[in-house]
Amino acid sequence: METRLRKEFRLLLTPWVLALLLATTTLWWRPGPDETAARVFGLACFALGMVLLAVAAFGQEFSHGTFLSWLCQPVSRAQLWLEKAGVLALAMVSVFLVFSVSIYCSLGGVNSLPAYIRHPVIGWAVLVSFTALGGGLSLTLLSREMISSIWLTVILPVALGLTLAYARQKWFPTQSPATWWGATLVVYSAVICLASPGLFLRYQDTQRLRDRTLYPFRLRLRFFRRQAAGPSRPRGSTAAMFWKELHLQQINFICSVVFLLLRAPAFVPDTLWKSSEWKGVVETLRLISWLVLALIPLLAGAVAICEERRLGLLEWQFSLPTSRLRQFLTKLFATYLLGLFLGALLPWLVDGLVWAYTGYSSFGNAAFERMALGSMAVFAVVATTLGLYASSLSKNLVQSLTLAGGLVVAVAAVIVAVFVRLFGRYSPSPLVLGGWLAAPMLFILLLVLSYRNCARAVVGLRGFLADAPILGAALLLVSLLTLGVWGRAWELVLPAPQHSVGAPVAGKVEPRIAYRPSGLIVLLQDGTLYEWVGGTGASGPGFDAEPKLVGNRSQWILADQAWSSSVAIKADGTLWMWGTVPIDGGKFARFERDPVRVGGDSDWARVACGQDHALALKRDGSLWAWGANHHGQLGDGTKTNRTVPVHVGQDNDWMAIAAGSHHSVAVKKDGSLWQWGELLNYPGYTVERADWTRLSPTRIGTDTNWFAVFCGNHVSSVTSMAVGNDGSLWAWGALPRSDGRSYSLCKEPMPAAGNHHWTKAAPSFGGSAAIRSDGTLWIGMLFSHGLNSWGFRTRDGCVELSDRKDWIAVTVSGDTVLALTADGRLWNWGFQPGENPVIQSLLIHSRWPRLVADLGNAETK
Repeated sequence: METRLRKEFRLLLTPWVLALLLATTTLWWRPGPDETAARVFGLACFALGMVLLAVAAFGQEFSHGTFLSWLCQPVSRAQLWLEKAGVLALAMVSVFLVFSVSIYCSLGGVNSLPAYIRHPVIGWAVLVSFTALGGGLSLTLLSREMISSIWLTVILPVALGLTLAYARQKWFPTQSPATWWGATLVVYSAVICLASPGLFLRYQDTQRLRDRTLYPFRLRLRFFRRQAAGPSRPRGSTAAMFWKELHLQQINFICSVVFLLLRAPAFVPDTLWKSSEWKGVVETLRLISWLVLALIPLLAGAVAICEERRLGLLEWQFSLPTSRLRQFLTKLFATYLLGLFLGALLPWLVDGLVWAYTGYSSFGNAAFERMALGSMAVFAVVATTLGLYASSLSKNLVQSLTLAGGLVVAVAAVIVAVFVRLFGRYSPSPLVLGGWLAAPMLFILLLVLSYRNCARAVVGLRGFLADAPILGAALLLVSLLTLGVWGRAWELVLPAPQHSVGAPVAGKVEPRIAYRPSGLIVLLQDGTLYEWVGGTGASGPGFDAEPKLVGNRSQWILADQAWSSSVAIKADGTLWMWGTVPIDGGKFARFERDPVRVGGDSDWARVACGQDHALALKRDGSLWAWGANHHGQLGDGTKTNRTVPVHVGQDNDWMAIAAGSHHSVAVKKDGSLWQWGELLNYPGYTVERADWTRLSPTRIGTDTNWFAVFCGNHVSSVTSMAVGNDGSLWAWGALPRSDGRSYSLCKEPMPAAGNHHWTKAAPSFGGSAAIRSDGTLWIGMLFSHGLNSWGFRTRDGCVELSDRKDWIAVTVSGDTVLALTADGRLWNWGFQPGENPVIQSLLIHSRWPRLVADLGNAETK
């Protein structure tokens, strides 16, 4: 008995490993944000593993040809049944426990174990287990073959459930569909489980039944018959081999067509589901559809070689007077043709019919499009290739599917453990380029290895270990090539383009850069203001256009830009505005191409713009604001929008101002720091907005050593910065952590950089830039701007962007960094509007700065 039990454990070891992998799907892959759909998808993967495990109990015996020898032992059939069923039940219980733990860990637990046991997903898992147990045992005994048993075990309960669901919709529409599906599985599993012992005890070997189940249609291979009497290489031998390959795939073809046709009514509202139930099940059905579309071509590839090896036909075929390469290419053609038809073309056509009838598509919310066929074809080719390679190393279908599943999990684990954790924070991610480079190389390599494995006697784990060094070397080569191309490694070797340093622009005006999607303005030290008007989309204006001179030269002392308008102060203290200007109490707006004066005062000293509001400081220290006020960002104690500047409070001792997306920050002459509006504006946070909203200036902390403040000028900026009298740099708001994937919320300033003397800063939600007193330019969170730190000088968590020491202004907006040198030259890192979009989507941005304009050159003006 002990020997027989060990044999049973060995038979179930391979499918048990595959079932465990499928049971833990929710731990290593979470498809979409819908928790209910994710649970059902995990349940579907678990059900598939249970079916394979149950079918393998008798299927492995039939596959190895040991079933009759096993029955001939001097032991009663009842004893043999109890041993096999007991080992199978133990394996299925272990898989069920692993699935329960994975569901509990990945999708969130409940407060108590009894409550979790009563969870619906656990009940459905129990029903699925009994359905797979009874169906796998009974249908394998009836069909004597694994492929048909797997398909029948899946199709029969699905067909029965869909039929009763249709009847429920027509005659009992008020009852829950879950109740009917549950009752169906209960009755079906009870009947089939009770029938399986009787089928085994009364088993008789019927060769004709087994062959008819495996090959229901007898294709006449007349070319093979002609070959016996004809010449050594008859004309039509390729066609004969092609029809032979299709002959081996009959079960996959028939059952796949039946399953796809059964699946179609599930996407038709008011057929199986009421309109009110449709939204709750459509995402679940869509995920299961993708699982089916992966399984069908995977089975087509998994059967291609191992089935012939199991039947003993592979060596006989290679002895024919036709080259092995020709035979293998014929097998490839037939396998990929079947995989593409069943995994892409047929589902696409069925989906098109459903969409034409109902307007619903099973592959997304968009309308039915031809582009979906390309994605499905690529998906089918990948699945077929994995199945084909696994089949070349296997003796039966279970081994082939287990190896294919192991390869998928191994590749996913490598991607998550290496690329996602190390490079997932970068945008664009190297995974995109790596996929494009690895796909053709691995595709060709797997086909070459499959051809080599066909003629080898070594299969299974030993065969895979023989291929492992080749696969490992290929993956290493692809990884190194990907990182080198993605990281622009040639820029580390080649010298950067050299630009001469011009004479500094004379003047005492504070230089300024403001960059928004509506345009870009640059104010030089001599008071000359330039503007790039227009945009190239959300990324901002194109830098290839010539800048426009605003007003006269040496006329402005300060300027800033809101989302759709610009504000500036002339040397005479007058305030001017252009772009979108509100009129008629803010009900309407007009566009002004040239600056128009705001009010009649001429004692304005400073100005700052947020997303859709502006602050202005007068020479007497009074603070004024106008624009949108729906978050209290004007600070006048209301949420009323203002079309003209209004006085903020009664104090006249303000010294520095800055404006963010929906908040404002200022410093008084006593060095105290103040803030109002709504600091938190980024989606995804669950804090109470009331805790972060102030309608009037509110002091931050108790320190009195603040000198200057800065706010990000991007639409989603929620980060503010301040510089102390000692030159230290501080930040608060949504501050990114070192991993680049999460953020911490800070209401009071925290140290933002090392102990250095900073003069200017440009806050950004993804990574802020700042200038030190020595004129060097530094930035943090470089990966947020599509760059990496290779080749840069790094210190205290910041990266020095250039070795120049004459930087005077900087701004950050999205993935674009703009900086100005003392000679009036504007430089750009990150997004390059003139660069090829394909290159931008695959490679990080160049670490070499691009000269946007030489504004200090008199000829440029």
